[in-house]
Amino acid sequence: MHLTLVDLKALRHKNGWSQQTVAERAPCSLSMYQLLEGGYSPANSQVLQRVIVALTHVEPAENGLDGKAAGDDGAYVPAD
Repeated sequence: MHLTLVDLKALRHKNGWSQQTVAERAPCSLSMYQLLEGGYSPANSQVLQRVIVALTHVEPAENGLDGKAAGDDGAYVPAD
């Protein structure tokens, strides 16, 4: 998967997370995450892979989605 710096930032914002939260979940240092979000491409791609996994594998409760559905159509119903 190829993500741009805009994608990293957009995913982070979509999840409602700070840069520190992503760094803790990855795990990597805050400064490394900031470099990645700024466009730095590390020689060690494991760090970038961990960041991508942290940003894309989110449990519904972690981003405010409770996973409840209305009826049989699977439509999302936000938590109150």
